[in-house]
Amino acid sequence: MSDIGHARVPTEFVARAFATMALAPQHQFQVLTKKPRRLRRLLESQKFVDAVWTEMERLSEDDAVPLARPVREDVRKRAQLERLEFVAAAQRLDRHVDRVG
Repeated sequence: MSDIGHARVPTEFVARAFATMALAPQHQFQVLTKKPRRLRRLLESQKFVDAVWTEMERLSEDDAVPLARPVREDVRKRAQLERLEFVAAAQRLDRHVDRVG
């Protein structure tokens, strides 16, 4: 067994593993690592998130991955909703700061 968080594991491989997990919602995955800081940095990196999306798109074009497109669309809808909620919360905060400040 190898450690997916190890520095010698290429970022592209980690992105492919996360994309594969995202495309298999019928399963539960455990990601075990002795290097949680590296995984945290990757997950917080927009570049890594983009790499996972790219890999999901590539995998979703494969007929062997039948759930890829619906899962990808569901994730996009959730991400869009979260962005809208964030913008609404930021606007409320701005109004509050204007009143107080």
